[in-house]
Amino acid sequence: MQNKLFHIAHKLLSKNGIGFAPDILKQQLLSHPDFPSLAAFSDTFTDMGIENLAFQLQPTDLDSLEQPYLAVLQNEGGEQLVYAEPTANNHIWIDDGQKQKRWDKSYFLKVWGGRLLAVEANDENRRTKKETVRRNMSMFFLPLGLIGFCILWFHISSLAYWQCLLCMVGISVAITLWQAEQGNAVVSKFCNISASTSCDAVLKSPAGKLLGKLPLTFVVFTYFSWQTISWLLWKNAGAEWIPFIQLLVLPVTMYTLWQQAFVIKKWCPLCLVTTAILWMQALISIIHFIFYPQDVVLNVEILQVLTHTCLILLITLGALELQKAIGTYTKQERLSIENLAFRRNYHLFLPWYKEQEPIPDTLNKVHKGIHANGEMSTIQLIVITNPLCEACQRIHHVWEQLLEKYHEEISIEWRFYVPTDNLNDPRSMISAWLLKQWQDGSDAGLSALHKWYQHPNLMEFDKLRIAKIELEPMLKKLQAHGNWCKENNLNQTPILLVNGRRFPNWYMQEDIIHFIENLLESDESSLNIIQAERMNYHGVMLADT
Repeated sequence: MQNKLFHIAHKLLSKNGIGFAPDILKQQLLSHPDFPSLAAFSDTFTDMGIENLAFQLQPTDLDSLEQPYLAVLQNEGGEQLVYAEPTANNHIWIDDGQKQKRWDKSYFLKVWGGRLLAVEANDENRRTKKETVRRNMSMFFLPLGLIGFCILWFHISSLAYWQCLLCMVGISVAITLWQAEQGNAVVSKFCNISASTSCDAVLKSPAGKLLGKLPLTFVVFTYFSWQTISWLLWKNAGAEWIPFIQLLVLPVTMYTLWQQAFVIKKWCPLCLVTTAILWMQALISIIHFIFYPQDVVLNVEILQVLTHTCLILLITLGALELQKAIGTYTKQERLSIENLAFRRNYHLFLPWYKEQEPIPDTLNKVHKGIHANGEMSTIQLIVITNPLCEACQRIHHVWEQLLEKYHEEISIEWRFYVPTDNLNDPRSMISAWLLKQWQDGSDAGLSALHKWYQHPNLMEFDKLRIAKIELEPMLKKLQAHGNWCKENNLNQTPILLVNGRRFPNWYMQEDIIHFIENLLESDESSLNIIQAERMNYHGVMLADT
């Protein structure tokens, strides 16, 4: 199901002229905590910068839609998300990710509940689309280059030329078969082009393994690779005996066809393409020998046998490594999606978050750290940091992204957890300098903070020749930060507090970006209490001082 839904999302963006990275689309969509809902698609497109709108439409307004969209259909098994593309003559093309159907508009209205998701391309999307098209066009130069090389290497009318070209096509089909085994969405759609076709059913059957052990894809790849290298190295010398092997392979193809037709009762389109290539190779060899009977010489030498045996062994080892690499990549991709799905799952995070007691913010207002935005924002983040902490430096860009995207909803305060005995320690001195910059001007202070964490450089800082006496007034602030951190067991950096609650250690701190929208929805009421407590406490503290 995952591959089917990824395919319709892929098709929707492509048909609307929107450029995107397929791997990012797949990872973001399949890891969404509400996948496969319409909201998962909408959120994914929004995160990718693609303008979209999910809405309820009256059946009478359906004619106003001219571009493809995603529609939610009602069926006996529940709801189904499909790709829909309006056509002329009141028809709609429907694609469920496995097969396409052409429906009459009246039938579509019977099963459609009115919910849909539409997307729109903007200038940035179109620019990305053009770059993707150019990149894909460059892939066509590879086969053209191979054809050109074969023309230069062989005579175009020679047996070796046509045999080598067919072998290269065969290698491509073998790699595609591997992708089918790994669940590639586009390949799976081709393999399941009709109800009677299924590459998966054939490849996983006993007929999909030679001698019950060797996968058919592995054998096909090795066979065509061996032929390709043989023709390239020895040119027409291979015509002495390779064609005889091609004829011996034909009974194997008959067996696979019989298995698909009468035993498995499913056809594998890629296997049929492979069979066609094998038959074409045999046919070309037969025609060649009819016109050039003098080439029919079966002259096999021991050295030739040993050479080709070694070649096959080397290709086999290479194929095993390639198969292992493809399997490892697929496994890593799956684990990456599962890991991201856990880290994005607000159904797990929010209940835990709401159960946590906020850490009391007993820090006097005059000792506060560096602020971005006001204290009355819906989400207030406190970052415990250290200017020489590498993890703090790596994560800082996330805080900048949050401030840029949610400049009205989020405020961030940076507090420093550094040695506070004196200013001889560079961590303390840089922290004091950043606080001094902030005190002298909030905009300049924020700019200095961002600049430091983006490009931390002690040598450049030393060139400023800052007198310690200028920074001594900031030492009390640093001591207040440190004492507050110790009182609340916040004794490491970086640490993130979200509305007073500590962000859990089993998440990466950049994962907060996945929960912002949900926190904005859930924290509206509780924030009023927190803000009232803070204002009351700070008022008492200021009165006491």
